[in-house]
Amino acid sequence: MQTERQTHTYTHAERERGGGRGGEGTGRVMPTWLNVAEKPSVAKELSLVLSNGTCRMGNSLSRFNPVFEFDFEGKQMLCTSVAGHLMNDEFPPETRSWQNYPLVNLFTASITKHVKPEMEPVKKNLEALGRRSSNLVLWMDCDREGENICFEVMQVVQGVNRSISIFRAHFSALTRRDLLSAVRGLKAPNKALSDAVEARQEIDLRIGAVFSRFQTIKFRDAFSGMPRVLSFGPCQIPTLGFVVRRHREREGFVQEDFFYFGDASRTNCLPRLPGVCI
Repeated sequence: MQTERQTHTYTHAERERGGGRGGEGTGRVMPTWLNVAEKPSVAKELSLVLSNGTCRMGNSLSRFNPVFEFDFEGKQMLCTSVAGHLMNDEFPPETRSWQNYPLVNLFTASITKHVKPEMEPVKKNLEALGRRSSNLVLWMDCDREGENICFEVMQVVQGVNRSISIFRAHFSALTRRDLLSAVRGLKAPNKALSDAVEARQEIDLRIGAVFSRFQTIKFRDAFSGMPRVLSFGPCQIPTLGFVVRRHREREGFVQEDFFYFGDASRTNCLPRLPGVCI
């Protein structure tokens, strides 16, 4: 499911009249704004702050992602959350055969995004709330991963409501001052930051799939006790390298004598430097 991603920066006047779209900009009906945070705890704190503690619980289709409802400056606010990334990158079914599908073709095989099975309730919750809303405000973490999650949420919500207006909130703390500043200074999502994450995810998937298959097939009969899959990952391998290097340092450790001058009882509360005790 691919959707158009907006890049328009909305003015304060557009925000006040409900974005000028979705049938809520006439002033006759209070516009409904759907706010989506990256974590349930952020959604709860955001709702408490913007409602001055008067928010009420609404119906949610996701057990771990409650919905909060309240009014804010002439707008009906719905606030919920996701739980990190909604989607995974996947190869097509014909690539699943390790023996028959050429490894080199994995570098160019098509990749599609799919909602993770465990995230289906979150997706259904977003769709239900998106149908009720004329505006969507994205409250994800202000980093590249957060920006990418914004576009995943947009893809789900726009799938059921193509006319919804979309905004991005930028905040650095869950304080009243920061959250009010963010909601009154909404901008557009940053597609360039999201695309950077998309590129990293694609590289991770292609390299991980190719080298995992290659080294599993190459070495599975060379050593005893080999796992069924010998996995490779651009982050996994350097991390394992750190672990192995530290393990070897510990295994090869040679004890040395260290001497301390001064009151021995004081060494427990002072920096223990070789040959020095202040």
